[in-house]
Amino acid sequence: MRENPDYGNWVPKRIIYLPLTIGLVFLAASVISFFLLVPAAFFILVAAYLSYVRLQLSSREGHVQESVWKLVIEHLDWNGEGRALDIGCGNGGLTIKLAQKYRGAEVVGSDYWGKRWE
Repeated sequence: MRENPDYGNWVPKRIIYLPLTIGLVFLAASVISFFLLVPAAFFILVAAYLSYVRLQLSSREGHVQESVWKLVIEHLDWNGEGRALDIGCGNGGLTIKLAQKYRGAEVVGSDYWGKRWE
């Protein structure tokens, strides 16, 4: 098992690329009309904000996802005996953390993302 695995991110890259692309299109079109700079700036700022959020949620930089998982496990009303089912586990980060903490328990994660998960 890797010591620092990458569980992905809650903000997919495509969500950043879409407003960035729209913003760049408006920026290019602003040669026609100066007023198109307003929507261009808006969409580029949205892309910048989403990039910042993605960075904060990453396992290499902000560690917000890991903080949420830790908080959930700390406040979980369960003694670690028996079974746990994580429905909608996404990429399985919380499920794995729970299984690491309660090694004697059977921990199962289930999600229906399939190939759509980045």
